[in-house]
Amino acid sequence: MEKIALITGASGGLGKAAGKRLKAAGWIIVRVGRTQQRLEDWDDADDISIVAEVSTTDGANFAIERCEELGGKPPAGLVNCAGSVVILPMHRTKEEHYRQIIRDNLDTAFFTPRAFVNALIRSKQSGAAVLVSSVAARIGIANHEVIGAL
Repeated sequence: MEKIALITGASGGLGKAAGKRLKAAGWIIVRVGRTQQRLEDWDDADDISIVAEVSTTDGANFAIERCEELGGKPPAGLVNCAGSVVILPMHRTKEEHYRQIIRDNLDTAFFTPRAFVNALIRSKQSGAAVLVSSVAARIGIANHEVIGAL
C-alpha cells in the first residue's frame, strides 16, 4: 500500500529535496505552498499540489483535509519545511517583519503537526513527522535576531 507524504514549504529547496527522496522511496507526494505559481515550478507533474496557508488552524486543517480528498486517505508522513527569514539588523526590523517570521516558522510548526496528528487519530493510522528549523538560534547569526528568538 502506497504511503502519502505531505510536504509544507514544498516550493523551497529543502521541500523539493525531501519530495525527491521520498518519491524515490515509493511515497506519493502532496506538495503544499502558499502560491500555485511556485508549486508549478516543481519538476514532477505527477505529484499533488495544494495551495494553503498552514500558519493558521484553518489553513493547516484545509491542507490535511484536501490531502485526504485527493489522496484517498490522510498522509502517513509530514515534512514541515514551511518558514521564512528576514535578514535585517534588529533596530531596522519592524513589528510586521517580526510577526511574519513568527507566523511562518513557529505557527506552522504547531498548527500543521496538530492537524496531521488529529487526522491520524481519526483514521486510526500511524505516521511520522519531520519539522525543519533554522540553526540561527543555536549558533547566532548577525541580522537574524527574529529567527534566533525562536
